[in-house]
Amino acid sequence: MGLFGIRKTEKKGKKPKAAAFVDFEHWAISLHKNYAMKPDIRTWYKELTQNYDLVDVYFFGDFSNPYMRAEITKIREITTGIIDTQNTSAHHKKDFTDFIMLDHIYQRSFQDDLDAFILFTGDGHFSSVVSYLANKRRKTVEVFGILGAISGTLKNTATKTTALPSKEAIEISRQRLLLRTLKKMYEQQNNPRPTYLKTIQAVAEENGIDKDAIQKAMDVLIEKEYVYQTKRYFRGGNFAKILAINTPLLKSDGIWDTL
Repeated sequence: MGLFGIRKTEKKGKKPKAAAFVDFEHWAISLHKNYAMKPDIRTWYKELTQNYDLVDVYFFGDFSNPYMRAEITKIREITTGIIDTQNTSAHHKKDFTDFIMLDHIYQRSFQDDLDAFILFTGDGHFSSVVSYLANKRRKTVEVFGILGAISGTLKNTATKTTALPSKEAIEISRQRLLLRTLKKMYEQQNNPRPTYLKTIQAVAEENGIDKDAIQKAMDVLIEKEYVYQTKRYFRGGNFAKILAINTPLLKSDGIWDTL
């Protein structure tokens, strides 16, 4: 094929160089509010590095928020690019974060060393910069956002849009939420009596999740034999059906210590 053919093959095999810009308020707060989940930063980063040569990764947000501040250690495992956008003004705090993030994206676009830009946000305010990067700068723009919280305009403008969490991740998260609740109950209460319906109702209400979704997760746990119903007897021969945890099975499957 000759020299030019070899170069073409080598170039084709290279991962595109990319920089990632994360609106962490969107990721952490929307994920918690909508699905009672925490960001899986490690998995997201690992999957990105399979497709891109990540040159820079930046996380933006008001880290005075306790919920976001608790995730800083995990962020630092993948990058030191943490941009605290704390604004002392009582108004337009989220817009302030957007403004700072947009400025960093535009400034980075002037350095013509990237093939792709990765944005983690659902805000329609970013549609203009996505359009600029894709159409004017001829860059691939992949947008990540929280399922149900991504602007339609942003979706249509990006080269590719990925909504998180996946259906499977949501289901697993709800199952783990139930297991953590039962584990905590048995560890902290002297005489716990968690029943099937009351546990489902309590978890659903406390986390703002649809009751039917929590019931489905509970039924899966019972089917897998991680949770089972047993009888607890009282004086006079009365009894109640309560939920119990199959601790040995959870330990053997490597789940117990991760709850």
